[in-house]
Amino acid sequence: MRRTDKELTDRTAIEDILRHAQVCRLAMFDGAEPYIVPLNYGYTDGCLYFHSALQGRKLDILRQHPRVCFEVSADMALVRTAKSWSMDYDCVIGWGEVEIVEDASAKRAALDVLVRHYAEPWNYPAATVDRTCVLCLRIERMTGKRSRHD
Repeated sequence: MRRTDKELTDRTAIEDILRHAQVCRLAMFDGAEPYIVPLNYGYTDGCLYFHSALQGRKLDILRQHPRVCFEVSADMALVRTAKSWSMDYDCVIGWGEVEIVEDASAKRAALDVLVRHYAEPWNYPAATVDRTCVLCLRIERMTGKRSRHD
């Protein structure tokens, strides 16, 4: 990281950003071009969880190329002074591999993590779980960055 003065090295601070941010951008490569999608997510124990339809470009790519990069941002604010403009922000960028969660009880547990990020989990009907694809991104490494202009 070029701006080491903004680098977050404390894992707790990085995980706080993951627990606080609202959208995760998942970057993939299908062999021909990059592809990025914004996703709702949940985080626990070094894993990000996403939900998806059972078909689509994202799943086609992930089945062929499960290595991904992700980014989340939080607490973004424009900072204007008499002489300049800048941004305050927290962000995390990470890398890992995505796997499709197949087991029904594991899918329910992952959906609980995801829903808990935004609200309280509930009892998902079996039909809902059956028609939902759940993805688990096992984070191999990540870095955080914080910019504040006080």
